Parts: sequence; C-alpha cells; structure tokens
Amino acid sequence: MRRLTVGLMALTVSVLCGLNGHAAVLMGSWKLDEAEGTVAYDSSGNGMHGIIYGSPTPLLGGGFHFDGIDDYIDIPGTSDWNFASGFTLKARIRYTDPQPYPDTAIISNHRSGVTPASGYGLLVQSPLYNNQLWLFAQPGEMPIGPCGISGGTYQDGNWHDVIGIYDGTALSLYVDGELKAHEDSWNYSSFSTENVRIASYIPGGKFHGDIADVQIYAGAIPEPATLIVWSLLAGLGITIGYWRRRRAA
Repeated sequence: MRRLTVGLMALTVSVLCGLNGHAAVLMGSWKLDEAEGTVAYDSSGNGMHGIIYGSPTPLLGGGFHFDGIDDYIDIPGTSDWNFASGFTLKARIRYTDPQPYPDTAIISNHRSGVTPASGYGLLVQSPLYNNQLWLFAQPGEMPIGPCGISGGTYQDGNWHDVIGIYDGTALSLYVDGELKAHEDSWNYSSFSTENVRIASYIPGGKFHGDIADVQIYAGAIPEPATLIVWSLLAGLGITIGYWRRRRAA
C-alpha cells in the first residue's frame, strides 16, 4: 500500500505540473483542522498562515463552520496574489441555509463597493441570484457586466469539492470532479490589492456554512487533470491530500 500511495502521489504531482509542462505552483494550503487558537496554518511550506477572526467552530475531522456574521480568515502578505496569467482555487464546502448576502465568499481576493470591483474568488450567491455557486474574476470593463460563471446550486447539506480555474484566457468551474460551467474567452484585468480571505471578501460577504481543505495555486491545473486524478483516486478508494477527504461534522 505504501508503494502504491507514493506512486499515486508522484502521478498527482506530475499531472498538476501540467500536461504541456506548465506548472501550477501551490501558494497556500489550509486544512483548517485547528482545534483552538487564532492561526490557520498553511501546510504548503510557504508560511502563509492565516489569522482567524470571530469564532468559527472546528468540525470533527477538520474544517470550520462559519457563522455568516463575523467569522472569517485573513491571509497576510497575499495582497499581490493577482495571478493575471492564471490561478486555481480549491475547497470543500457544505451548507444548507441561504446565504446572508447577495454573494458570499468561500475564497476571495476581492473588493466590492468600488468602481470597478476587483479581484477573484469562489463565491455562493443568495436567493436573489438563485443560490448559485460562482467563480468570479473581475473584468475591467464598465459598466460592469457579467463578472464570472455560475455552476449550479449545492445547499443540500452534503460536502462538495469545488475547483475554480482561470488559465489566462478561460474560466472553468468544477464540482465533485464534473465540469459545471465554462467560458472560453475571459478578460480578467481588474486586480485587487486586498489580502486573500477565506469565508469573506472586503467589505462583507461572510459565508454561512462549512469550509475545509482550501488550496490556492498560481497557474491553472490543466482541466483534464482534475478529472484524471479524481477518477483514479475514487476508483481505488485512496485518500490523498485534498482530492478525496471525507468530513463528518
């Protein structure tokens, strides 16, 4: 089993490095498995530890429950994480109630309330916008038109693996290993100077629900890789890192 696990890890790394030799570099990885304290530790080795605000509730097996009021995590030193040439955002989420704001953040480097708004993120919309999961990358055009892609509604109380990819040209949104939304041509050009946050953007947008296993990459994980690795690990029943973690509240 050890040899098989190591082999699968090597395969995962080689796939994430790109089918065409273009690397997607892991910038930060937050398991959110802290039982106490005010630090969300980065397990990537890059030292991008987050500061916990409010009192998110630790979940059995990892992850936090965020109250949608004042719970969130700020990642200092990430205000220049604009990733104009591409990014990958990954998280596990679970929620049941409608979100308390028109849109709420799972992961974001985003400021609203300015003209134009700026940054990127994985968000969940309120009933006003049909509770859609949303991958956001702010274009610079005004007046502001569509600024992301929507990929369905998931407030069913189950854990869902979410991956948002911008490859410098196109946006893709995956849920549980399936492509749910795609836009071939996208002009992400309004960059934020805010820190990355988990469960919030600036000035509001607090997420109500559970978040675990957050990862941010500079660069796009090749789209076939998300399906290849997912299918391989699912078929073998192997738990490695982010891809197949199962959580219990």
